[in-house]
Amino acid sequence: MEYKVTFPRNNADVFALPGTSVYECITRAGLRIKNPCAGQGTCGKCRIRILSGEAAPSEQCRKIFSEKELSEGWRLACRTHVTGDLSIEVPDESVPEEGIIIVTSDDTNGAYEINPLIKKKFFSLADPTLEKPVADLENLMSVISHARFDLNHLRQLPDFLRKNNFAGTAVFSEKNLVALEDGNTENANFAVAVDIGTTTVVAALLDMKTGKQLGCHGLLNPQVKFGDDVLSRICAQSQSEKNLKTLQREILAAINKLIGELCTTFKVSSANIYAVSIAGNTVMENLFLGIPVKALGEIPFIPPFSRSLRFIASEIGLQVNPGAEIFIFPVTGGFVGGDIVSGLVASRLNERINPTVFVDVGTNGEIVLLYKGQLYAASAAAGPAFEGARIEAGMRAAAGAIEKVIIKDGEVLINVIRNVEPKGICGSALIDASAEMLRCGLIDETGRIVSPDECPAGTSDSLKKRLVASKDGNTYDFLLTPPESRKKIFLRQKDIRELQLASGAIRAAINILLKNAGVSESEIDSVLVAGGFGYFIRRTHAKRIGLIPNLPDAKIRFIGNSSLEGAKAVLFSRERLRYAEGIAAQVKYVEVSLDPEFQMEFANAMMFPSQDQF
Repeated sequence: MEYKVTFPRNNADVFALPGTSVYECITRAGLRIKNPCAGQGTCGKCRIRILSGEAAPSEQCRKIFSEKELSEGWRLACRTHVTGDLSIEVPDESVPEEGIIIVTSDDTNGAYEINPLIKKKFFSLADPTLEKPVADLENLMSVISHARFDLNHLRQLPDFLRKNNFAGTAVFSEKNLVALEDGNTENANFAVAVDIGTTTVVAALLDMKTGKQLGCHGLLNPQVKFGDDVLSRICAQSQSEKNLKTLQREILAAINKLIGELCTTFKVSSANIYAVSIAGNTVMENLFLGIPVKALGEIPFIPPFSRSLRFIASEIGLQVNPGAEIFIFPVTGGFVGGDIVSGLVASRLNERINPTVFVDVGTNGEIVLLYKGQLYAASAAAGPAFEGARIEAGMRAAAGAIEKVIIKDGEVLINVIRNVEPKGICGSALIDASAEMLRCGLIDETGRIVSPDECPAGTSDSLKKRLVASKDGNTYDFLLTPPESRKKIFLRQKDIRELQLASGAIRAAINILLKNAGVSESEIDSVLVAGGFGYFIRRTHAKRIGLIPNLPDAKIRFIGNSSLEGAKAVLFSRERLRYAEGIAAQVKYVEVSLDPEFQMEFANAMMFPSQDQF
């Protein structure tokens, strides 16, 4: 027997068997809902309201909601199951935000000579005669001798040449013929660079003739419905073959959507896109290819491949020229994937002389250390706190998110994205608020929010009033919004703990790399912060919470989406492509979780630096 589950606000309904989770019903209805914990019931983000019908609250629902809220029908979608007909509301606060996506950067020090992967050459061949009976293939190879032909091209060649009076345009890469086209199409030569992030996907449309970028588009990675981090994706893929196909289909659809938008915006035919570069962490690249990643979730964390790969578009399903070359970045080991190799291409890290730390701050934090010409790399399971997940009022950097917090003259000042009524707090504000509260003595080195009575002398009454006892009375929370605000947004004690876990994981990985290389923190010359999230971080605050080494601000550079920059570089420059293929093998991968000192380093890194260090 099936029951009807209706979503009147969205004019949608589905039929479900008894025991089906409401979350599954929502996704089957084509609706979107937050799910950063991958249905574990721990984040409290998938809030719904039962309008009619019976749905007994689970134990987890009772922990999240008050008795009044439960009586009003509030439940968690992932922890509520169908036992009869239901009418359900998915409120706005439970729908994923259309976040601000940083798509590119112009500060990666990645200058290179334009020598594109894909080239075009117009040819006009001599007609064969009885005196010179040159075979068609040999005739064409007289002008593009280096290119390999596949059987399909050879089958097309006789008719193509005679239909076009032995003239046309050859499209070719370093090694292969990509296409034969009627007339002279040398000016229509395009490629797409793609950065597949755990949270966002970004694509850039490139003009290979001029060496210019036409534009960038980005969107949220639709795989987030399976969870916000790579471990959730691995778990989901491991559960069934169907999930693997779904994960691949989702990311392919997202990339094809971006390609379609770019082609429409810039009036480019997708048939004139002849190359696509793909940079992503190890899990993202493999899921794009439809390769199982279960082994990555088990010791010794072995990736399916480490070298660079090349395919043609028709093998994968990208909506570009069927013969287009698809370049997949190599990985260095474990979870340090092609996005970091791409970042190395963009930043030219190994060409620097002085000790440098490269940090990609995100859900899957990745770190590379350069010391005495050697590159050391590690990954850190930072979790999605920087993206606003597992934070009670957390959200992505979208309209209504508090993105900056300053405490000045005893008052709290906040910036809200798009200058609208605040709805929540994003990762940059989480760092800001914690750093400012540390500076003012409202948080101690252990991360504990102090009570009003424990505040340092001279603390304003205004700040003390913002310290509010939690529901259990054992801890304190801090009010970020003005006391008179309609919606009060608090920084909770547990939010601080989530930040400590995320920051501590990255900093512990940095420290272990330093130890492996035999270099002290004081010897570090500079820090490069990569990833779109880096645009929102304030140097002083990142140092104050211990996320990055305490260097002078001038030695800390934010280089933005270096993964996308590297993906563009290998399309514009064959030299950079060869560099990418070789650089991964030069990196020494360190599995920090197996280091005997990791737990101690992690515990120490979770402690905030003392005030006397600043």
